[in-house]
Amino acid sequence: MNADPVGRARRIRILVALTLGVALTLVAAPPAYRGLKRWRAGQHAAKGVRLMESGDAYRALIELRRAHLLAPTDPRVLRAVAEFYAAQDNPQALGFLLALTGSEAAGVEDRLRLAELAARFGDATLAVRQLDDLALQPGDDRADRTADSCSGSGQNLCRRHQPVADQAPHGGGAAL
Repeated sequence: MNADPVGRARRIRILVALTLGVALTLVAAPPAYRGLKRWRAGQHAAKGVRLMESGDAYRALIELRRAHLLAPTDPRVLRAVAEFYAAQDNPQALGFLLALTGSEAAGVEDRLRLAELAARFGDATLAVRQLDDLALQPGDDRADRTADSCSGSGQNLCRRHQPVADQAPHGGGAAL
């Protein structure tokens, strides 16, 4: 029996190509899928923010939940969900901001927002801890950060953590 060498070589090339294709799919598909999920979560979060701004809290919550289910650690999603709950005066906002500030994507603004909301919702320990963490960051002006974070019920708490020079009355008698 004489087998066709050209046909056999062709079948081997096809088999190798299929095997490489399957292997490449198995390696490349998961990162691509995760990227697609993050992109889709960003779309849902943006839509939720738009709905929240237009006053449709119910549909905004649905979109934000979808975003959080798709990408529970995405900073954009955590910020959007936290702001939704903060706008509703719901202390659940603290949990989302805590998750955000636990990541490397958190900025000074996120920590300030967490301190402000913690003070507003009555968690003075958390607010103080966030302000203290901010004070330890190099390159930031502590007085500006704490003054910007002070509003509403957290004002007395924040005033306590401003540098002593900012608490003393200035020559003109202008109060903070």
